[in-house]
Amino acid sequence: MPKTEVLLASGQEYSLQVGKKGDRKVLLKMMQHAYQEQHPDANLEAIAETMEQLWSEHTPFWLVLEPHPQATVDPLALGCLWIGAVLDPITGDRCPHVFLLYVDPQYRRRGLGRALMQHGETWAIAQGFQQLGLHVFVENVPAQSLYQGLGYGPQSVILQKTLR
Repeated sequence: MPKTEVLLASGQEYSLQVGKKGDRKVLLKMMQHAYQEQHPDANLEAIAETMEQLWSEHTPFWLVLEPHPQATVDPLALGCLWIGAVLDPITGDRCPHVFLLYVDPQYRRRGLGRALMQHGETWAIAQGFQQLGLHVFVENVPAQSLYQGLGYGPQSVILQKTLR
């Protein structure tokens, strides 16, 4: 049985379950939803391939579940946080990086994203890391506000030009 913790968001308790290999389909589904919301024409096959490239036993993820799911059915995941390690090009150190933060649209604006990020920060500190990085799309203003409110700031800017 996966380890379950309590995640407190806006006074509400949710279950936070450490993801296991069998939960990869749930993680992929959430990753696809996240990308499709920002880029409706995204190639979902490319997202699955990206996930496969990033996946390892060293990339933990957590699923947010209803606080008291019915025992007769598999609990529905309301959100997730997936963290991996990347190589910092400036220092050469391995640093944790948020690969995915996703909360189902029906459960947004309840503090779940903030609580997940704080959980990720606590995990990173416990692992001996001194920073946590992430990528956010320019169009995703609500996510940018969340991250800025948590003290995240830009380290670099990625520029892109469509060539046709």
